[in-house]
Amino acid sequence: MDIKSLEIRSISFLELWTDGHDLFQAHHEELEDNKFPFLPDQNRYLSLDELDMLIVMGAYIEDYMIGYSVSVIYRHGHFDEILATNDSLSRP
Repeated sequence: MDIKSLEIRSISFLELWTDGHDLFQAHHEELEDNKFPFLPDQNRYLSLDELDMLIVMGAYIEDYMIGYSVSVIYRHGHFDEILATNDSLSRP
């Protein structure tokens, strides 16, 4: 892989689901060591994406996804602040 062709870009959750599905299982195994079942809630993420409550980034070399990041945007419960928390982050 030529790192010079690395591109990080904003994508939709559906693009992540399509391009990165193979990465999800590897990411799960690396972090959870199979202590928890791998059950991503696709409908919840799609709903959050439709509400513009997700920031989804994909890292690509050419058309091949090598990493991703998913952050959830929400309003703080005590203050008038908008926050984002990272839900998923993978790396090659």
